[in-house]
Amino acid sequence: MNDFYMKSNRSSINPSVKAKKLFKQVSAGLLLTLGGLCLVAGAYAPFNHQIERKEQMSEAMACLLFGLPLTGVGGWIALGLYQQTQEENRTRLQSIFYNLLKNHNRRITVLQFAMEAQLSGEVAKHYLDAQAREFNANFDVSQEGEVFYCFSIGELDNHRLAESSAAVLTTAKRKKRRKRKRGHH
Repeated sequence: MNDFYMKSNRSSINPSVKAKKLFKQVSAGLLLTLGGLCLVAGAYAPFNHQIERKEQMSEAMACLLFGLPLTGVGGWIALGLYQQTQEENRTRLQSIFYNLLKNHNRRITVLQFAMEAQLSGEVAKHYLDAQAREFNANFDVSQEGEVFYCFSIGELDNHRLAESSAAVLTTAKRKKRRKRKRGHH
């Protein structure tokens, strides 16, 4: 999934998680800003004719050596936050999608999904079209012209079972590795 359907639902986030996320955002912003300023100063130093050539190079190197790590760490934190938000939103939309299917007899409309997920109609349609392709959904048009996405529960159950099985296997493998590491120390 891409950014097209990503929208945060901040009201459901735990306050300590919000604080941690805010801290990371502020940290990333400060590191990127300081690193950027150092890089700009380093790029300007060779053109500063008020100081000697040797000082120009020394200043440029110091700024670059200080600015690059700051910018790198700030970018790494920002990328991690972006990926975390993407995953949270994917999970949120998937949960809303499955709940709507469960509560509406496996038939949902773009409007239902848009209202529940707080998305625009275009974004909701794009998301449902992707899910329809993934699960081989059918479409039904009511007498009023409303289009329903109709999903076969067998397809959904098989897909969810496969996902759950993969998650359980991954968790079991992690536990096994931890036990092995503890045994070797």
